[in-house]
This record gives sequence, structure tokens and C-alpha cells, in this order.
Amino acid sequence: MHRLDLAADEGNLFTNAADNPIGYKDPLGLVVEPVLVPTPNGMQIRYFDTAIVLDLMAALAEAKATGIPIQITSAFRTLQEHADIRAHPRGYPVAQGASYHEAGLAFDFNRQILTATRRRTWLQIAARHGFCEDVADDPIHLQIRHIQEYGYGSLDEAIRHNQRSRLDAYLAQRAGERLSGRK
Repeated sequence: MHRLDLAADEGNLFTNAADNPIGYKDPLGLVVEPVLVPTPNGMQIRYFDTAIVLDLMAALAEAKATGIPIQITSAFRTLQEHADIRAHPRGYPVAQGASYHEAGLAFDFNRQILTATRRRTWLQIAARHGFCEDVADDPIHLQIRHIQEYGYGSLDEAIRHNQRSRLDAYLAQRAGERLSGRK
């Protein structure tokens, strides 16, 4: 388990739970894994590719130290979840099989709690840690800049890899959230 201790009196804000309940072995050491992050419903687990976890944790810690409250609203999505979002009247602008969310290499944040100044500062912090806005008409979305820097040859390879690496564990965690009334 990786820990990022921000201050002795705050405890552990982010926890990277590196267990592997389905026993998937990845030759590159990359999997989608659960990470405890701030969300609109408090601290909750969201799934991210292991390649971006440390960069994400560092960006969130820097934002917190700067006084910017970041809430993650979405991260890894199954292909079906992505298709469901696209089918919604205000659906996601990126086609299924072409989203960095499907690879665990992107996340959305709650911009409603940020002033314009704090949003600009957050985007600068995120950029320093390798995340960029790269989807037109999606102002809450951040993703990695160059997929090759994270151990994959292409987005398609990352999606195929991460859709199978932790799918069972991810679906079980999401089902538990739905039963408890959290999204």
C-alpha cells in the first residue's frame, strides 16, 4: 500500500490499495487499481491505471496545499458504462473505445466548487503532473498527455489491457456503492 501523508495531524488522505483480488499478472506491472480520492460524496474509491497514480496523488496533494478543493467525479469506466453515458441526451463527446476513461488514464473533476481563478490554478497544477485538457466541449475532463510515457503503445492497447485487468473487482466495488446509495 502506498501512502501520501500530507501532514501528521491529517492522517492519510490518499491510499493506493495495491491488492489484486482477481490475481491478474501484467508483464508491465500496469493494472487498474483502486485509489481513495475526494469525491462529492466524501472519500471514495475510484480506479486508475497504476501508471498515473503517483502523478494524480501529487497533483491532488499540491492542490490541497494550495487551498484548492478538488473532487474527482469520474475515472475508469467499463465499455458498457461509457456506452450508457454516450446514450444519455447530454452524452459524452468521445466514442466508445476512444476514451482515456476506458483505460483508467483520465478523470473528471467537479468544477462547480471552483472559482475561475482556482480552476485555472488547478489546471496549471494538473499540467505540471502530466494531465491536460484534451477533449473539446468537456471542461471537467483531464487525461494524460502522451500514452507512450505510461507504458502503452496506443490507447487501444491500454483500453484492452485495463478492461480486463481489474474488471471483476471494479464491478464489485461499484455494485457496493450503488447498494449503499453512493454514486
